[in-house]
Amino acid sequence: MGPAYQGGLEAVLSVVVSMGLGVLADSYFGTSPVFLFVGLGVGFGAFILRLWRLTQELAAQAAGEGSSDGDGGGARPRGSGAKAGGSGTKNGEGHA
Repeated sequence: MGPAYQGGLEAVLSVVVSMGLGVLADSYFGTSPVFLFVGLGVGFGAFILRLWRLTQELAAQAAGEGSSDGDGGGARPRGSGAKAGGSGTKNGEGHA
């Protein structure tokens, strides 16, 4: 599972879990929707925080991919003219 899907799932589950805990607290303490709304607020805050951190992580990954020197399939230098499995000339044309 990619980091974007994982982060999105964590963000949505934070709202659902905190609302569920609010409903449980309301039933235990006999309050009506008080802890439900508290849980909703906490869950929504966690949702926003997780999405913010996710965008920061994805931006850092995107910035780091351009400077990679490994075999990760990065772009080859401009003007090399070499193709994978090719003859090293432009458009596959050979010299006579």
